Amino acid sequence: MKTLFKITIMASCIFIASCARQQTAKDVLKDDKLREDVMMAICADSDMTREMIGHMSMTGVSQKLLPQSCQVLDKLMVSDMMKKDSSAATIVMNGMLDLLAKDSTLCDKTCSKMSQIPSIERIMERKKK
Repeated sequence: MKTLFKITIMASCIFIASCARQQTAKDVLKDDKLREDVMMAICADSDMTREMIGHMSMTGVSQKLLPQSCQVLDKLMVSDMMKKDSSAATIVMNGMLDLLAKDSTLCDKTCSKMSQIPSIERIMERKKK
């Protein structure tokens, strides 16, 4: 009986200790399902999305993402959806411009990249006049 009581006490202590351990953000994000839920919650809330973009801008993550973003944007802009649906194009462009307005590094690199494309450079020159 004493052995059973000791085992029960030990098991209870181990269980309580493991429950009391606070998970870190890295621990939470290791779980694929939970990480997806967190990202979807951030994306579904415009304030949290803005906050995430702010964190990305302050930590320099946006500089690392720029080449990938340009590739995705290139594919998106030439897609049939963008050509046929002007409202989708407007939403994408407004979203991009909002990001550029909040991140000076991203804005500078985007402008530099755009100025290297002759057709865009000609259009920008005409708009300046």
